[in-house]
This record gives sequence, structure tokens and C-alpha cells, in this order.
Amino acid sequence: MEWNKDRITGLVGFLFGLCLLIAALKIPSPPTATSDFMGPAAFPIIVSVMVILCSIGIFSSMKNLYLTILVFKIFFKC
Repeated sequence: MEWNKDRITGLVGFLFGLCLLIAALKIPSPPTATSDFMGPAAFPIIVSVMVILCSIGIFSSMKNLYLTILVFKIFFKC
């Protein structure tokens, strides 16, 4: 495996997205919204998942396009 700019950028983006996801999961829910699915952490979680998915796409580049499509199908269940 050759380490070029795309792979390094993808790895850094993946780690950044993972840190965002961990931080978003630590956001407490308001006490009045016990049954609300879309709480204050919903948008940060969506953004962090998108950063992670884009980073996987950048990391794999065009050489592993099949792997990228497979990951997107797993995450989006299509």
C-alpha cells in the first residue's frame, strides 16, 4: 500500500470524524425531551458520519472503488 496525499488526508479525516462522533454522543439530552429521537446531538452525529464516509472514499480513491461502494451500501442499506 502506497501512502500518498489522498491516503493521509483520508486517514486524518477519518480520525477527525471519529472524534466528532465521540464528542456528539456525549451531548446530553434536555430533560424534557425524553422521547424525542432528534435531540441536540442529531446534527453533529449526521455531520460526523458524513465526514467518516467521505474520508473512507478519499482513502480508498479510485483503485478501490468497489470497496467504497460496498461501504456506502452497508451504511445506507441500499
